Amino acid sequence: MGVENVIFFTGDSMTLHPFGSCSDKGFLEMVDLVRSGDLAITNLETCIQHGEDWPSFVAGQGRGTTYFAGPKQCLEDLKGLGFSLVTTANNHAVDFGEGGIVTTIRYLEEAGIAFAGSGRTLTEASRPAYATTPRARVALIAACDWGPRGLADLAFPWPVGSMAADPDPWFRARPGINLVRYDAVTHVDGATIDALRRASEELGWEGTKMVRNQGGGRSEPWVGHGLFGSEADTDGVFHFMGRRFVADDHFGFETVPFQEDIDRITRWVRDARRIADIVIVALHQQGASRSETEPPDHTRILARAAIDAGADLFVAHGRGRVGGVEIRDGKPIIYGIPTFINQNNQMRAVPAEQKRRYGLDADATAAEFIASRLAREGGGRQTAIGAGINDFRPNVVHSIVFDDDGSFKEIRLYPMEEIIEGPLAHRGLPRLLPSDGALAARTLEAIEGRMAPYNVSVVSSSGVAVIRPG
Repeated sequence: MGVENVIFFTGDSMTLHPFGSCSDKGFLEMVDLVRSGDLAITNLETCIQHGEDWPSFVAGQGRGTTYFAGPKQCLEDLKGLGFSLVTTANNHAVDFGEGGIVTTIRYLEEAGIAFAGSGRTLTEASRPAYATTPRARVALIAACDWGPRGLADLAFPWPVGSMAADPDPWFRARPGINLVRYDAVTHVDGATIDALRRASEELGWEGTKMVRNQGGGRSEPWVGHGLFGSEADTDGVFHFMGRRFVADDHFGFETVPFQEDIDRITRWVRDARRIADIVIVALHQQGASRSETEPPDHTRILARAAIDAGADLFVAHGRGRVGGVEIRDGKPIIYGIPTFINQNNQMRAVPAEQKRRYGLDADATAAEFIASRLAREGGGRQTAIGAGINDFRPNVVHSIVFDDDGSFKEIRLYPMEEIIEGPLAHRGLPRLLPSDGALAARTLEAIEGRMAPYNVSVVSSSGVAVIRPG
């Protein structure tokens, strides 16, 4: 039997405080588990920041979300946990603007941690990062999606200050992240299309649409990919308030990624395929989806394109939940991995304009801000796709196992939980669950349900779920 290559890939690490001195037994068992692999990867969803840069107008692409700033000691603690490679393309990467991206990169380089997904240029943000294990060279390409969230009911602001750009002979490069942008297409019946068309005509919006299609209206919100003809209507397609509506026999929506972003990522996959034994593509997905467990359409499209281009593994993270596993040409697509470190509500400071959005004075403390936010949300805040936050969600850490020739063998899922009791310094950290406990058993049962729609085999043994091609 050949020697295995074991890669641990964990979800979001929102590290706002150092955590390396945690003495919780389950946490220390998690450390031992992650360090037992050949390589460990996590999504660094924190700007490493000591006040060098100003906060963006909003954090995390949302008007009420947390500004994530952690000290550089968090990087040393991540290294101590076993992580030598991180993804940095996520919605919080630009909480402190382009300057914050450069600052985080500088601290990562000083710490000796390789990263993928952000950069001083678009090329740097898009290209692979490499790590060498005792048995393989691993390439990692990372991206973050950008578009309507929830059920795609609201338009989404254009990614000002997020999308990286390369330099040209006249202008400097723009730091940023590697984005997969997408449009939301809404499916409605013919009567609704007729009503939208009539409203647009009566409001005089058809004239302004024509101006935009001809390249005018250059300061208006962006629709589609290009400047010309992005709102071309037909009998069955109508653009209204910056959204595309399609006549259909049902109501629903789909998310369609920009082809140039797919092409940029797959081009780097093919390049990495030349020199890496294992090629991984990761996507931080926040986009609209139709259900708790179903991946967004643009995630599926990118995942399959990445595998077809030569990737050995596709991993989606960012929605805080376990997704199904699709096997395509013998290679795994993981449609969701849970949050790993969650110090979301442990920020030390909150920008004044964020406090004012919650009706607080500018001199309110972070504790007062958190108390106000939690009180307004109550225990019944709904997620963007309709599931209450108190619903049970299985929590696991993934290890992906490859044979010594780089071919996929299996995925092992180890039940874990977030520490929510005991010393405050421990809360939000991951704890490995006892394999014979009731919560671990419930987690494994839920995992089997999540995998049911996919053609995979799920076998639970000794408190671990093992997924193989079905």
